[in-house]
Amino acid sequence: MKNRICEALGIEKPVLAASMNWLSNAEWAAAVSNAGGLGNLGFNCGQNMETVDVAETVERFRQEIRKTRELTDKPFSVTYILPVEGNAASRAFSDPIFDMFCEEMVDVIYTNNMTPLANAGEIKRIRERGIKVLHRDLSPTKESLLHADGLDVDALIVTGFEAGGHMTAHRIGLFSMLQEVGALIKTPFAAGGGICTAAVARAARVMGAQGVYVGTRLLVTEENPASDITKQAIINAKAEELIEFRAQVGYLRTNKSPMSADCDKLARAGADARVIANAYAGAWRRGMLLGDLNYGFISVSDAINSITAVKTCKEVVDELAAAFV
Repeated sequence: MKNRICEALGIEKPVLAASMNWLSNAEWAAAVSNAGGLGNLGFNCGQNMETVDVAETVERFRQEIRKTRELTDKPFSVTYILPVEGNAASRAFSDPIFDMFCEEMVDVIYTNNMTPLANAGEIKRIRERGIKVLHRDLSPTKESLLHADGLDVDALIVTGFEAGGHMTAHRIGLFSMLQEVGALIKTPFAAGGGICTAAVARAARVMGAQGVYVGTRLLVTEENPASDITKQAIINAKAEELIEFRAQVGYLRTNKSPMSADCDKLARAGADARVIANAYAGAWRRGMLLGDLNYGFISVSDAINSITAVKTCKEVVDELAAAFV
């Protein structure tokens, strides 16, 4: 298959695995890449125990990169949160990770930013090392996307509020965003948010996307490290029963659980986003990775009604890639 996303990232099929904290490992990333897509290693990849030590975080990440390379000779991406300019703590976390990525000569760095506009200097630093850049704004706007389009990135991701994980703070749906910017962006881009079937992937293609960025659908696969309890809970869940609440970054959409109910209660009472974030600290790992639905929660796309079975990564990649043939 030849299209601009494939050519830009050196892959065979324009299906990009989403960056998911705790919910990636070498086996999953390699499975997506071996299927022709672009696998991803996110933070805490391959782990089930927490650490607050930056050096340990770096070395655990390094070992998972090396393990992935033993399982595939295809490109895969690694997650990098762009440091906030002038923030020493942000830089102290990001720099050791960036140095390790360069030492390991990674194929693609997936970048995202907590600030309204991407850090142009940081993008330039990555490109000067000869590493490809796949960039996503966590809360995209027309302004932020056109800003990123003007940077030296290889590909962009345009996501809408339908996505799982940390959703955009602006509550703009994917197709509303594509309608606004799809014809303006010159950089090849993938669409993300609610992409669980070939029909939705085809619709995104009509709106200008050259590929898809997929989280929840690739989470419910045989190779993903998420608990089997989590995967079955997603299959059983109904979109109309999901809970949405303000998070430290944008919003979160989760299943009903004691933890998510507490967070929703805090949000409705007007609690600060940081207070809510402190309340759900650790819930991601407990709920999604370990399957503890009492003291954790499951964050998902609002398109979960279309997920009815656990599939292999190859089955998902092949189905979604068919929309771009």
